[in-house]
Parts: sequence; C-alpha cells; structure tokens
Amino acid sequence: MLLQLKYGKGFASAKIRMNSNMIQLEPNHIASLQKPPALIAKALEKPVAAYPLKTSFRRSKNLLLVVSNRHWPDTTKLLLAELLNALNQVAVPDAEIGVLVANGADGPLPRKAVAELLGDDLPKRISVYQHDFRDTQALEYIGETRKGTQVFVNKHLLDADEIILCDSVSHHIFAGYSGGPALIVPGCAGQETISRLCQLALAPDRKKIDPLCTDGSLAQNPVYHEIREACRNISPRFGVYAVTNNKGEMISAYAGNPYQAHAAACRALDQLNVLPIAKKASLTIVGAGGAPKDETFLQSITALSRGCAITEEGGIVILVAACANGVGAAAIERFDQKKAVPSHPSGTAELTPADLMIMASRESARSHKIFVVSQLEPALVRQMGFQPFASLQNALETAEAQQSKAQLTYVIADGTVVVPQNQASERGLSAAHTY
Repeated sequence: MLLQLKYGKGFASAKIRMNSNMIQLEPNHIASLQKPPALIAKALEKPVAAYPLKTSFRRSKNLLLVVSNRHWPDTTKLLLAELLNALNQVAVPDAEIGVLVANGADGPLPRKAVAELLGDDLPKRISVYQHDFRDTQALEYIGETRKGTQVFVNKHLLDADEIILCDSVSHHIFAGYSGGPALIVPGCAGQETISRLCQLALAPDRKKIDPLCTDGSLAQNPVYHEIREACRNISPRFGVYAVTNNKGEMISAYAGNPYQAHAAACRALDQLNVLPIAKKASLTIVGAGGAPKDETFLQSITALSRGCAITEEGGIVILVAACANGVGAAAIERFDQKKAVPSHPSGTAELTPADLMIMASRESARSHKIFVVSQLEPALVRQMGFQPFASLQNALETAEAQQSKAQLTYVIADGTVVVPQNQASERGLSAAHTY
C-alpha cells in the first residue's frame, strides 16, 4: 500500500507492506451536525458553573477579551464573532470591549497575522492590543508565588473591569493543555515570569524535562500548578473554549467558569485525541501535520516527542516534517549536545519555551535513533543529533534494514494532534482535570 503523510503543502509517500504488526494511530473523528455559531450560542446559554452570559454581562463596562495568538484553525474568529454579537445584544457596545492577544514568548504578531487571527473587520470595531513579553513598560508586578516566581503581567489585564478568556483547547507537551489560565500566564506574562516557568519544567537534575510536565497532565504538573498560583491575583470572570476535530472543524464549545469550562473542554479533547496503546513499538513513523504546523523544526518537536514516547528505547522514530522555514526562532545556535541546558549567545541563564523544545528533542536523540525527513540541510540535521533523509521511502527502507520485519510499528499521520497513551503508564490523563 502507499503511505502518504502531509509534508509542507504536499505529501511524503512510501510504499509499505501493511501487516498485523503495523498499526495506524488516528484520532477519533467526530463531526458535528451543528454549525459553529449554534455550538457557541448553546454554550453561552448553558454555561458550566456560571450564569448565562446575557445575565452576567448585561451593560458591562471596560470588558477585555483575551485570545491566543494561534490562528489555525480559524476558531478564534468564530468565537469572537459570536461573543461580540452576544455582548452587543445585552447592551455592551463595541466601545466598551477590547481584545488582548496573548503572544506569550513569541512577540507581537505582524499586522497581516493579526488580520488572519481576528478577521479584517474586528480591529475596526474594537480596540486590539498585543502582548509583548519584552516590553517592561507594559507590565505590572502582581506578586510572588510560593516557589519564588515573580509575576509580571500585561497592564491591560489590571485595567479591565471584566475579563473573558477565549481560545480553542489543545494538548501541550509541557503545560498539559493550552487555554484557560495559560492565556494569562505565560500568555500575557513578562520575560522573567516565563523564564521561571520554563525552569520549573526541568527535572531536579536540570538535565531533562520533568516527566510530570507532559500532555494532559494537570494534577501533579509543577508548571500547571505554578500557572494557577501565578494567576491568583487576576480574576477572569468567564471563559469560552472550542474543541476541534482532526480536520480543524469545531465540534463542541464550552463556556462559563473560566477554569471549570476549560476542564470540560479538555475532557472532550481527550476523548478525541488520546489513544491508548498496549506496548511500545520498535519503529514509529510520525508526521507533523503539514503546513503550517511543520514550517519549522521547533514546531515539529511536539510530534517527535509523542512518537518517541511510544517507541522502545533504542528504537527508530521517523519524523516527517518539511521545515521549509528552517529550525525556527534562531534556535540552532543553542543546539549544543554537550550541555544539559541549551546555551545562549548572550551567556544568560534565562530559559525560553524554545529551549524546552530543544531539550525535548535532545532527549529523543539520546534515547532513540531519529530519522528526519525534511528540507533542512543534512549537515544541520546531523548537528542536532539526527540522521537526515531526502524521502520517506529511503528512511523507511533504512529502518527496515536495521530491524526485524516482525517488529511492531506505529504510524501517526499527525503527531501534533494525536496523543498516544501507554496503558502501562501511571500518569493517566482522564484523572488529571482537577480544578
């Protein structure tokens, strides 16, 4: 049979012999008979642990909507359009509403990207602000956590009378899930605060990522608990969250208490994308979902990490990611295999989310044989500790030559969506939604 995985704007292909030892891991595809506006309206009418929006926000003043800077799929535009209409209907005019884009450590979006995220018309209706984690003049200190994290957040959060969080949820390989309190910290936090959160993702020896900081883990996740505590002086009143299937289609929406509605959305997401496996494979083929999800190597590390998590130590993982825009974030300068924590040209000890991704990829290189099918320069791939291949066919043939044909093989078309869960693991995602 012909195996095809999305690769940039096209596909990477290989001829394979499908057998009982090759298992394709695909998300549970669920489609909704209702259109997104109807799903969102229903969520606003029947919120989780809160009064309906029309009751809670009638004639509200100085309202701030906080959104993520992620703009695929186009759920943010859908959520905001319905939310603004609902607010207008309860006597909240556009002049009393603003949007803050939670850019985290990414920096402000270009104007074109803002239009793609919010739509062309919305910036003409309401005020739009972008968070810049480096702009100290736009930050306010709100306290210190018990672990010593000094919390700096965007001043617009403190100036607002009411805050509504608005996002689509996804699994996150360090923080457990996106959305919810993560929109505030690290989404709207300062550089010092973000760096401290990244440090908490390290194991005590600081040589690897803490295994508790992983997909779907909240109950014992030190990063998530620090996020919750860091947000204690910011009180969002409402949250609106979308759940999308593997095709990017909105299939459900949850609104209400910003934390409990987020938990409900996360449970729905688990039902879609968490797939139990009985044992680890000796070979895993994992794609990064094609453009725009595989435009840089940093974006593709999530897929690589999930592939490694279900592959035996010493086994082979084939990553299929075009990486048309290179490594990403100028991070290649910090790929130093001899150092535990990625080095910085500036010599500072500050950690960034990109550094954590680099560390995750290096852990993969130490414990597995990584074959990378990409457009990256072969010398660059070798520098990162991986073996480069120009085609999926060549990578697969090389892997098969090194292993027995009877070995278990997993195929994951989009490792940025699918979250394989080893049944022997004790972490258990479904038990992690504790608020």
